[in-house]
Amino acid sequence: MAADVPVNLEVVNSCCAAWKKKYSKIENRRKALREAVDVLTKAYDQEKARADIEKGEKEKESSIRMSLENEISGLKSEIYSLKQRGNADAQNRNEVNLLKAQVSDCEKEINRLKDLIEREKKRAESESKNAEVEKKKACEAHKVAKAEKSKADEERKRANTEKEKADNYGLQLEVLKKEAHKASSNLASETLKLVEANKKLEAEKQKVVKERECANSAVVKAEEQNKFAEVFKRIARGSWRPT
Repeated sequence: MAADVPVNLEVVNSCCAAWKKKYSKIENRRKALREAVDVLTKAYDQEKARADIEKGEKEKESSIRMSLENEISGLKSEIYSLKQRGNADAQNRNEVNLLKAQVSDCEKEINRLKDLIEREKKRAESESKNAEVEKKKACEAHKVAKAEKSKADEERKRANTEKEKADNYGLQLEVLKKEAHKASSNLASETLKLVEANKKLEAEKQKVVKERECANSAVVKAEEQNKFAEVFKRIARGSWRPT
């Protein structure tokens, strides 16, 4: 009978749709996490490249400063040597004055470079601190992204498991549909047989009623015939009196 097959198509279809929607949301979250990781990786690479450039500039400035300091040291040695020789002619004095002017210019340049280096050092320290803060933030974001990725993987696995269950439910649903269709067909066949049997039973019932009526009629007739026979017997014996 069809009533023996518990099939709820709306519940099964609703379940399948809900798991498909959940699976789609998980895929969107995974995509967003991948994009966030890409952005963090790009920012980290840019910060690393900037730090490398600053390091190269500092090394270049340090090299220039050392070169100037060596040049000044050489000029001072030369001045000292000239003074030791006691050569006081005009040419030497002019050369000494020129060397002194060069030394003064070099010292000014060195002081300027020292001041510039100090400012750059402070700026670099500040940027280094900021970079460290950003690095920590990036690490935290990476940890969060990794945790979210792991969570998304677990959700994806669970969604796949539920999807497999939903697919199995779908297969079971098809089987139940076939069984329900078969049961419905059997029910229709049994119903038709029952209708035919009821018709036959009704015909037999009508036949029995008619036969019973005929039998009752025959009994009545027989009783009447018996009464007439009894009257005739009494008449024949001369003992009958009309009532």
